[in-house]
Amino acid sequence: MPAAVVILSNPHDTHAHAMCEALERKGAEAKFVYTPDFPGKASLTIKPTAPTPILFATGAARMDFSTGCSSVWLRRPFFANVPKDFEETDRSMIERECRYMRTSFFDLLCPSALWVNSLNTHRLEQCKPTQLVAAQRCGLRFPPTLISNDPGEILAFVKAAHNSRVVYKTFNAFVPTSLLTEELLADTDALRWTPGIYQHYVEKSHELRVTVIGSRIFTVRINSQQTSRGTIDWREAQWKPRGAAGDLTFEPATLPRPIRAACRRLIRTLGLAYGAIDLIVTPGGEYVFLEVNPSGQFLWIDGEVGLPLLDAMSEMLIQGTLDYKWNSRAPSVRFDAELLEAAQERQRLSMAAHNCDIQR
Repeated sequence: MPAAVVILSNPHDTHAHAMCEALERKGAEAKFVYTPDFPGKASLTIKPTAPTPILFATGAARMDFSTGCSSVWLRRPFFANVPKDFEETDRSMIERECRYMRTSFFDLLCPSALWVNSLNTHRLEQCKPTQLVAAQRCGLRFPPTLISNDPGEILAFVKAAHNSRVVYKTFNAFVPTSLLTEELLADTDALRWTPGIYQHYVEKSHELRVTVIGSRIFTVRINSQQTSRGTIDWREAQWKPRGAAGDLTFEPATLPRPIRAACRRLIRTLGLAYGAIDLIVTPGGEYVFLEVNPSGQFLWIDGEVGLPLLDAMSEMLIQGTLDYKWNSRAPSVRFDAELLEAAQERQRLSMAAHNCDIQR
C-alpha cells in the first residue's frame, strides 16, 4: 500500500502543489486538504469512537483519515473569511466555532504520523523572541535586540547603539526589514500602537540560509551585499519591482562544525522537523543568528542553487521519520522547469475549484 501524506494548505501555495507532484511521481498518495474550503465548500466530521476516532473531510470527494498516514505537512493552512452577508455578531460566533472545530480536528488527525511541523510549533513563525532565547541557549549569537511598544525604551535602545544603525522588523515575516528612520522615532503614537522588533545593525560579508530537513542540513550562501536592493533584507533583491529576476546570486556553502551543531540543537530544542534558519556572516567571520522560519520557502534553493531539497523533503514525508534514508547523489525528482509547469497547472486548477477568499 503506498504511503499517504496529508498536506494542509491553500490553493495559492506553489510549494504544496510541487510537493503533490513530487509525491505522486514517487508512487505515494498526496491527500491535499484545502483548509480555506471549510466550512463553505467542505465539511469536517469527527466520530469520537474508541480506540480510534473516525475523521473525514467531505468536499468534492470524501477524504478519510481513519487509516494510517506516514506524515502531515502543516504548510500554509490559511482559513476562510466569513461571508459579509452574516450579521457582525453572527460572523464572530461563526469564526469562533469554526476555529474550535478546526483545532479539534487537527488535534485528533493522524496522531502516530510525523508532523512537519506540529500545531504547537507552527506559531513560532511569529514568535521571534522565543526563537532568540532558544538560539542563545543553543550557542548562537544574535544582535542586541529590543522587542517593545514603549517609546521611551525604544529611544533609549537607539541611543545606546551610539554610531550603529538600528533596523526595525515586524512580527509578520512578509514585511521587509528596514533601517529605522528619524521620522518613525518621532511618531510616538506609531511606536506605541505597532509593537516591533529593534536590532542593532550587523555589518555583513554575506548571508546564509540553513535549511534543516529532519536529520539533514543544506546551506546556501546569499551574496546580498553585492546587490542594489538587498543589503538590508536580501529578499528585496530577488525580484525587481515589476517582477523580473533581481541581481541576487546564491551558491552552495558549508557550515563550521560548531555552528552546524548549534543549528541542529536549535531545531531540536524548538521541536521542529523542518526549519529555515537565516544567519549573517560578518566581515570578521562571525556567525550571527537572525531567525528560523518553520514554514520557510525552499523551492528557490532547489531551482536556483541545484540542491535537491524537494526530493529530500518528499522522502522525509513519505518515510515519516527524521532519520529518513536518502541518496543525495541520485534524487528522483528535481524542481526543474517541467515540474514547475506541472505544479502551476495544479495551482491553476485548484484556484478555480477551491475557496481563494482567505484570511492572511
